[in-house]
This record gives sequence, C-alpha cells and structure tokens, in this order.
Amino acid sequence: MAFELRDGQGSLGKNRYPKGENPADITGKCKINGQLYWINGWKRDGANGEWHSLSIRAVDEHAQVGPSGEGQSDDPGF
Repeated sequence: MAFELRDGQGSLGKNRYPKGENPADITGKCKINGQLYWINGWKRDGANGEWHSLSIRAVDEHAQVGPSGEGQSDDPGF
C-alpha cells in the first residue's frame, strides 16, 4: 500500500537529485484542502542564525514535472 498524504499534512526530506542553477536543499509535498503542493527549501545563514527559505506551488496533475520544476517525475527526492 502506498503512502497517502492526509489533508493538512506534508513531509520534507533532503533533495537527493539536485539539478539546475540553484537546487533546493530540501523538497517535499503537502496537502491543503485536497490540493497537493510541492515544497522546496534552501538553507540560509542570517544575523540571527540559520533558517530556511521556502517556495510552495500547486502540483499540476497533468504535467509530470518534479518539485524543483525540472524532470519527468513526481518524486520529491527523498
């Protein structure tokens, strides 16, 4: 049985397949109000210490594009 996200939940993990000019450090998916979203995160250093910058975008059910906008897979990379 495959893992299925419940509404209001998500998961993140290390990006095992970094590609492109500025690949995300962490990637994953979440489900909000029945819609799946990709999550990408980049580790940053600031005056108050380490933090993560995030981008979130809806998963297009018809396009087979990965979490970073590249590739042919819906595998978040972990």
